[in-house]
Amino acid sequence: MVETGNRFQDGLVACEYCDLLHRVVTLPPGGKARCSRCGGVFYRNLPNALEHSLAFTLAGLFLYFVANVFPFLRVSLEGQLQTNTIATGVASILDLLDAQSELLTAELTLTNARYRFLEDLVAAEREISLYAFVEAPADVEALLNELVRVLGLPP
Repeated sequence: MVETGNRFQDGLVACEYCDLLHRVVTLPPGGKARCSRCGGVFYRNLPNALEHSLAFTLAGLFLYFVANVFPFLRVSLEGQLQTNTIATGVASILDLLDAQSELLTAELTLTNARYRFLEDLVAAEREISLYAFVEAPADVEALLNELVRVLGLPP
């Protein structure tokens, strides 16, 4: 026997609750096939099932259109009234995500610039044989002030 779902190719159906096998029978309109052991429903013969599905699909499409066209949120703040639809809400969320992405990019660029500055500072110290961990703190401070002045950075 080859199983496909809870139905078998040789005309048998297994109860999904107790695994008892039953023969597949033709049902009258509105009828239900039940397990003789536990009473679980195998399948039903629903009249006009295709028409019901089509009606629900069309109703859903209509309501989807209405929900996307008419505003669902009105906010009044300091005398200004702002109305939003689902589409404007999605657009606002996308704008927010773009702004967050730009902020992260700017922060990454700033961090990279600081890192490159420190790399250049270490290279400059090596060129003049200055090692900050050996020198006195006052000398290190004077060198940093001189580099800030030469590079034109704010103090």
